[in-house]
Amino acid sequence: MESLIQLKNISKSYKKQTVLENVHTTFQKGETVAIVGKNGAGKSTLLKIVGGLIKPTKGSVTIDTSIGLPAFVVEQFPQELPFRLQDYLFHMGRIQQISKKKLLLKIEELLETFDMTEYKYEEITSFSKGMKQKVNMMQAMLGSSELLLLDEPLSGLDAKAQVDVEKAFRRLKDRGMTIIFTCHEERLIQVTADRVITIGAHKILRSQRIECIDKLAVIEADFIMNKPIRELKGKCAKVEQHGSRYTLYIRKQDMNQLLKELIDVRADIHRVEIIEREDY
Repeated sequence: MESLIQLKNISKSYKKQTVLENVHTTFQKGETVAIVGKNGAGKSTLLKIVGGLIKPTKGSVTIDTSIGLPAFVVEQFPQELPFRLQDYLFHMGRIQQISKKKLLLKIEELLETFDMTEYKYEEITSFSKGMKQKVNMMQAMLGSSELLLLDEPLSGLDAKAQVDVEKAFRRLKDRGMTIIFTCHEERLIQVTADRVITIGAHKILRSQRIECIDKLAVIEADFIMNKPIRELKGKCAKVEQHGSRYTLYIRKQDMNQLLKELIDVRADIHRVEIIEREDY
C-alpha cells in the first residue's frame, strides 16, 4: 500500500493536561483503520489531528494532498434540519462551491451508495437516527476527498441502523476509500477494519493488522463465571460484560466448542449470530 498520512512525534496538551505524547503512526491509502481505547484516552483528539481540525502541540503531520481535504463526519449531527434530503445535500455542496452539474451527479452517486434514493424528496426531520447518520456521512463526502474520518459513527444507533451504516462502510471500502474511525462496537471493527490502533496512557499501545474474517460468531449469554475470565478471553476475539450478561465474539469454526462449554456451565444463551463479510 502507498503511504497517505504520517504522524511523527505527535503530542497534544490542553493547558497542563497531556492527551497524546510522542505518537508515531502511518496510514496507508485504501485501508480502513479503527481507533479504540477507553473514554478520554485521546481517540477523538488523534482523529482531529489527522483531519487537520486541531494542531498538535508538538510533532508533524504529513499528508498526501492529492486526495483533497479530508471528509470529517461530526459526532453530533443536527436532528432538526428543515430540508428535503436532496435539497440539503445540494445546499451543502453549493456552500463548498461545487459546480451544479458535478454536484447533481455526486448526489445521485451518494444516494445510491447509501440506499437513500427513494428518500431524496423526503423531509430529513422524518428520518430515523440511522438515516440521519447516513445523511451526515453523505454531506461530508460531497467533495472529491478519498479520506473519510468518523468519530463514533454508530453512537446512539439501534441494531438495524448499525447494520445499515456497516453496509455503507463496506461499499466505500470496496471503492478504495481510506476510512479512519473511532469506535467501541466490536462488530463494526470485525466486518470492516484492516487495522486496529489501541490508544492508552497518552500513547499508541498497539497497532495491529487484523486478519480478514469471513465469518464471526456472536454469542450473547447470561452466566456466572466459574472459569478464569482470562481462559475465556483467550478463546474469543473480544468479550464484553454487562452485569451477568456476556457478549462473546469468536471465529465461526470455534463456535460449537464454546457453546458446549457454556451449556456445561448452565449458561442462559440469548442470541447466536453469524457475521459474514460477503453480506456487506
